[in-house]
Amino acid sequence: MNNRVLLVDDEDDILISLKRNLVKHFQIETANSGIEAIRLLNTSPQFACIVSDFNMPKMNGIEFFAEAKKIIPNTLRIMLTGHADLNVAMEAINQDFIYKFLVKPTFPDILIKHLKDAVEYYRLQTMEKEMIDMKVNFISIVANEFKTPVNSLLTAAYLLPEFFKINDQKKVDNFMSKMQITLEGMNKLLEKILTIGKLDANINLKFFDLDIVSIINELIKEFKSADSIGHDFLFDHLQTQLYISTDLVVIKLIISNLISNAIKYSPKNSIIKVKLTNEIDQIILSVEDCGIGIPENQIVHLFDAFYRCQNVGFQKGTGLGLTIVNKGVELLKGQIKVNSIIGKGSTFTVILNKDQRIYKFNQ
Repeated sequence: MNNRVLLVDDEDDILISLKRNLVKHFQIETANSGIEAIRLLNTSPQFACIVSDFNMPKMNGIEFFAEAKKIIPNTLRIMLTGHADLNVAMEAINQDFIYKFLVKPTFPDILIKHLKDAVEYYRLQTMEKEMIDMKVNFISIVANEFKTPVNSLLTAAYLLPEFFKINDQKKVDNFMSKMQITLEGMNKLLEKILTIGKLDANINLKFFDLDIVSIINELIKEFKSADSIGHDFLFDHLQTQLYISTDLVVIKLIISNLISNAIKYSPKNSIIKVKLTNEIDQIILSVEDCGIGIPENQIVHLFDAFYRCQNVGFQKGTGLGLTIVNKGVELLKGQIKVNSIIGKGSTFTVILNKDQRIYKFNQ
């Protein structure tokens, strides 16, 4: 959490005193004039709150806040003054330059309380903006993802009657097949988008004692029967049974999407390794493939919705599978790690607590 606070005052003794009282609670930076503070904001603008004196030479507090707002409009601003000047307060408030107006001397505990409120307000404000930006970006990406298949369907719908007229059954069958494939792809994309929506909404988790070994075996069996290019599956585990308290839907989403991702980017007849390790209070699940690998500088974006690495080529995919994995792991209060070597493959490791109910009810 950003708890950086900038203190601005032309009296060094006041700056030293304020910093001494606040440094245990906040990350403090200081400036002894509005001009110096502006220079600092231009080079390092990530502040949750600015506290400034009003009476300063060359640039007073209101003038400083007017410039500061242009640089960092979302940062909260608190004005300190030794003069209870109502006109000054009204001017600052009316121009929307300040969050709070405090009269000096202000007791440290009172200032700390106001700053904690400001930092929390900044956090919520920033989080809300990020969520809005994410939603706008998400809607834009979804619209683009559907644009191509919808255009394909419209083209097919326009041409099919013409083929019926000339009784060209071969072209009719070909277009019908393409339409079916397109619709299936759109349906899968919709299912994944809806799944992400449910995970984002913190679905009501239902915890049961489940045998994770049995769940993995069943999923591997399903993937084997559907795999048409001959991957081999190796499930490495010591226990014949291993019970953990978890949500069946979420744990299956995590495992199935990891295995599906491994299959998608691995060559035919290669091995997909699934390993389950039993620790005292945790399980460690890893899925390893022999695929194309992930460029190191792109790993940070792997769990972003619709993100696909630059080296995937023409391999089909929505870029949502790993997003679902990550959201599922977060929902179960676990961790996920990625190791990858270009041309050799990738390993995704998920660490989960055996009794996830504890972490649900104590969060």
